[in-house]
Amino acid sequence: MSLNAHNGFRASGRDVVADSLRGFAIILVVFYHLITSVRHLNVDFIYSVCIYKFLGSFHMPLFFMISGYVHGIKDRYADGKGWLFHAKRDFFGLYIPCIVLSLIYFSIKYFLMPHNSIMDDTPTLSALYAVPYMGLELYWFLAALFFIKLLHLLFECRVKDIRVISFFWIILFIMISLFRFCLPEFITRFSYGIYFHAGYVIQRKSLIPCGRRSYSIYGVMLILVGALCFLVPYIRGGADMFTRTAAAMCINLGLFTIFYTLRINSSLLSLCGMYS
Repeated sequence: MSLNAHNGFRASGRDVVADSLRGFAIILVVFYHLITSVRHLNVDFIYSVCIYKFLGSFHMPLFFMISGYVHGIKDRYADGKGWLFHAKRDFFGLYIPCIVLSLIYFSIKYFLMPHNSIMDDTPTLSALYAVPYMGLELYWFLAALFFIKLLHLLFECRVKDIRVISFFWIILFIMISLFRFCLPEFITRFSYGIYFHAGYVIQRKSLIPCGRRSYSIYGVMLILVGALCFLVPYIRGGADMFTRTAAAMCINLGLFTIFYTLRINSSLLSLCGMYS
């Protein structure tokens, strides 16, 4: 595939930098779950809890931000096809795979995997009731992304003013953060919409000086600020939802800045990103 050096797209229309960043994100996810598995076996290593919580504060928000960035590449309301047309595409591209994969995953774990083991996490039959709106276990991301995209698409096609959309997601995030302990889990997952919208704004407003290598230092500074936003509250007794969000925003914006200013296009990362 040929790569346009100016905009970072292959002839197929894929943004290879976004693929590489997504590949980096999936490696973080694998490392995060590796630490989780090790800790379940009561095998610990120095700073494992801190590393585990630190990665957990930004690795999934990074996926939502990348999704929002890629989503923003195309002007969804300029083609005149409306909300329903684009909603159908996401229904078949995200929701149906989420349901099918969740049911396959449930069947394998419930009927084929041995029960009553040390790390038994076999889902119960009652878990099937939540599949239509939350997915099952590791497929929660697809369900959350689908419903967040539906809501975001509605604003894009009806409201269109990006400032109004931003205000909505900020208010929604604050309300969910304040009342998350008395809200159903399905609703709390809409808090990830703030990251999806952040990625959308980054793309639509061209906030990152793509290809300007000298600006990569700002990406490093953002990551360091984000790390401090997490570590200082963590050392003092625990990071709350707002400090974790500030950390995730800074770290992920820093990663975006580094990847796009340096035009990072790793074949390995890109491959992982395409099929993650």
